[in-house]
Amino acid sequence: DGPAARSAPLAPAAARERVLHSSHGPQAYAVVDRSDLRAGQRVAPRTIVEQEDATIVVADGWSGAAGNGGILVLTRDAA
Repeated sequence: DGPAARSAPLAPAAARERVLHSSHGPQAYAVVDRSDLRAGQRVAPRTIVEQEDATIVVADGWSGAAGNGGILVLTRDAA
């Protein structure tokens, strides 16, 4: 991820939150609607992106960026 991706705006603020339960215990995740994401917006870890035909969970250690044509690119963050 280059300088342009780091300077891209964050996704819109989540209208709601959801708690997911895992082996690490309960964790709060922001929930955003895929249709609210615009090209270039970044999606932070612990975000759930909901769309009509899929639900995308961006877990800790990952981030995302909305691209042109409705794509969402997830990237594993450096350790």
